Amino acid sequence: MKFEQKHISTILLSFTLSIVLSILPNKSNFPKIVMIPIIVGLLVKYILGDWDHGYMLSYKDLYYWFSIIITSYATVFIYTFVTVWWTKKIEFSNYICYELK
Repeated sequence: MKFEQKHISTILLSFTLSIVLSILPNKSNFPKIVMIPIIVGLLVKYILGDWDHGYMLSYKDLYYWFSIIITSYATVFIYTFVTVWWTKKIEFSNYICYELK
């Protein structure tokens, strides 16, 4: 399968929506790592549509959903990891500065 412009735009929109939704507060009973990929998958499908034409299920549909869900899941995971690490790093440095005074 050839990598086309619609594939790139789908991946970029999935990445962007995942970051935006990760910033918003989660008030549901489900963890962000579960809810955001589902929401992103539905939004990308609604905004950009599918990669193939027609209503038949094909291997492109599997690749489409797999790429959206994995991109969103990885983005949320990395974003959460980096923000937690960065927060702990800042708190740790404040703790050291406080102890040295």
